[in-house]
Order: sequence, then structure tokens, then C-alpha cells
Amino acid sequence: MLIGVDVGGTKMLGLAASIASVANDAGEVLSECRVPTPTAGEALIDSLVDLVRTLEHDCSQTASALAVGIAGLIDRSGVVRYSPHLADVVQFPLAERLRDALKCPVVVENDLTTATLAEARLGAGRGCRDLIMIGLGTGIGTKFLIDGVLVRGANGFAGEGGHMTVDRDGPPHVTGLAGAWEMFGSGSALGALARRMALDGSAPSLLAFAGAADDVTGETVAEALDDGDEGALMVLDAYAEQVAIGVANLIMVLDTQRVILGGGVSELGEPLRSRVEAAAQRLVMGAAYRPAVPVVLAELGERAGALGALLAAHDAAGRVENPAI
Repeated sequence: MLIGVDVGGTKMLGLAASIASVANDAGEVLSECRVPTPTAGEALIDSLVDLVRTLEHDCSQTASALAVGIAGLIDRSGVVRYSPHLADVVQFPLAERLRDALKCPVVVENDLTTATLAEARLGAGRGCRDLIMIGLGTGIGTKFLIDGVLVRGANGFAGEGGHMTVDRDGPPHVTGLAGAWEMFGSGSALGALARRMALDGSAPSLLAFAGAADDVTGETVAEALDDGDEGALMVLDAYAEQVAIGVANLIMVLDTQRVILGGGVSELGEPLRSRVEAAAQRLVMGAAYRPAVPVVLAELGERAGALGALLAAHDAAGRVENPAI
């Protein structure tokens, strides 16, 4: 039995599946468990071990391998160098500590890495050997599959596309760098854009939905879109252009077959997807002379990270059995 865990900012989702199911990309889950996410390293170890034991008990089987997806800079050895969700988990050897506690193969990956594995093999990327996964949430994360291989980088940190500069004169990011893409294309940026447009008269109707300018958020935009509000559509047009700037840059660098939009903002659905696709096609160099790159929505929802962790656990178990892999 394999176990995959997605460590989120407030909760952890653990899934258990048979080795055969994961090997055949069936995505069939034997059991699942949700628990709160602790914020300290030792408590995180204890909670993850308890979660594994719960799943083992539910399935009456022992885990053959475990994989964990967690936000932040996770190096190739499974050390959490930094995580935005877990301020006290820094330079923490999570994989090693879990191996010591559970006595089985353990791999720790960035959470968008595991989500990308899942979408590539089970979801919106099926049959595609070259793709870009973009997680639109509080920030922006990116991951890349090239010729069927997930790009991890020399240290395991590849895919921080949200931090690439798209406007050197733009506002300073929390990292200290100016004009990062996620300052314009993230979920946080969507809320900020909606507030500005509500106040400057471009989308005044959003004030009626929220009650006050300070209460206008990305969720306000989603609610107003459901009602067909023209102001919300104007916000969405402007926001999609900002997302498309980064998408077009990545398409030009990687010459990908497909772009997958995931994360909470992707729940805006087809209105967002179609606008990003159209704008990105306009922005790529030589658009009239190259194949169009489809932009699609992620399919696996909140389970993507944990399902991808199951796939990573299978790969980890295989490396133990076949060290040459």
C-alpha cells in the first residue's frame, strides 16, 4: 500500500491506494484522512506519523512508501528549506525524519510538483509530454514537464515562475524584488485589482456586492460573475491579461504543448480560461506562424496534490526495489 499526503496551509489530506492501482494510473483510493496542519516541525512529524498509522489501520495494511507534498523550497533530499505556510519549519529534514519514524521509503516534494504529476498522468495533461502547470492561488507557482520528464532543477527548486519580473517599475514584492508576476496575476492580485477598479469607477457595481471597498475580494468577483455583472467581466478581462503575460513568456521559453491552470483562482472556470488563452496567443512571438497552445483547466481539484504524492510514493518504492531507476 502507498500513502500520499498533501500538506496545506490549514489542513493535511492523506490518501492510501494499492500499488497496483497507482502503477496503472487508475487513481483508485482505498482510504482518505484529513487533519489540521501543525505549524512546528516536531508537531508536523507527529501529525504525519499519526495520519499514516490511521490510514494503515483503516486499510489493514502497512505502508510500502510515503510521499508528502508541501509548499515552499524543498530540495532533492527532502529538506524543507522554507515554506510560506509553516514559518517554523525551516531547513528541516522532513524526509529523513519520516523515514526514521516509519521505516519505509519517504519522498518529500513541493506541493505543486505533486499536483503536476497527478494532472500529467491522471488529469488535464493526460497524453501530453510537454506541459506547463500554473497554480493561481495566493501567489503563483509553476511546474514544467519536458519530453515526459518533470523538471526539478539542480537543487529541486525549479518552477518559481511567479517570482519572475514582468515589470521592473512595479510594486515591491514581499521578497524585496520589484514587479514579480504574482504581484499582478495571483489571487491576491485579483482582489487588489477589483478594489482599484471599484474605487476608480471602472467597476462600481462590485461595491454593491461587497458592501464596502475594503471588502472587495477575488471571491466578490466570482460572485458577481455568476450574476453576469459587467463590472466583474471588466475586472476579469484586465486580470486575464496579466496572467497571460506570464503564460506567454513561459510558452516562448519552453515551447510547450499545453498550459494547465490550477489553484483556487482557476475555479473561475471557462470565462478565465478562454480569456487567458486568447491573450497569451496574442502575446507570443510569431503567433501566426506557430501552433496555438491550448490553455486548459486542471481536472483533479483539491485531491491533485495528494494523488500526485501517491504517484511519487510509487516512484520512491520502485527506486528502492530497482536502485538503477
